[in-house]
Amino acid sequence: MEPPASDADWITAIATGAAAIGTVGALLFSAAAAKAASMSAQAASAGLDAQARPLLLDVPRENYTDFEHEYPWPDEGTRRTGVRGEITFDAQYGTFAIPVRNVGHGVARIEHCELVLHSGEAHRQHGGEALPAGEDLWLAGKPVAGEPFARALAHTPSPLHEAAPLVFSVVYADISGSQRQRLELALGGRGRDSAWRVLQTAHTTLDDA
Repeated sequence: MEPPASDADWITAIATGAAAIGTVGALLFSAAAAKAASMSAQAASAGLDAQARPLLLDVPRENYTDFEHEYPWPDEGTRRTGVRGEITFDAQYGTFAIPVRNVGHGVARIEHCELVLHSGEAHRQHGGEALPAGEDLWLAGKPVAGEPFARALAHTPSPLHEAAPLVFSVVYADISGSQRQRLELALGGRGRDSAWRVLQTAHTTLDDA
């Protein structure tokens, strides 16, 4: 028969149990703290992404109130216009200059833009431009003679008045190359107006892979 436990034995057992409980509590606290830190880091990362996320839209047409502004035009260098948001398209050669505006919070890095005829032929123009937040940029290009886009355009007497004349798209990302997005603008005329207009806008978030 074992002798009854002494006060010292009870004190030792209680201390051992308390230490074990304390260890488990510390582990649980550490796990909770690590989870909270991870969630905080994810929230901070999402916040930084939102702060750096660009967003491109079309530029509304309106008259400049100061003076005429220049925009790029292939083979000529630049042209001038008194209308902000003016869309220019040469139906003979396919040369174009189409403005976009960055209404987001970070710099937009243009990957490429593409112009698609109603018949499906497309011309892609490589980018590389960086568009700061709050600013406009004309994206300009010219198809190479003989490419499918140019040949199809030659058989389109008046693309402005087709049912779905042109679709202009821009693929862009933030300054780091992530948060990729695509802006699509359906372009055409309105009534008897001979000016090119944005008829419809669509925006798509792309995979970063």
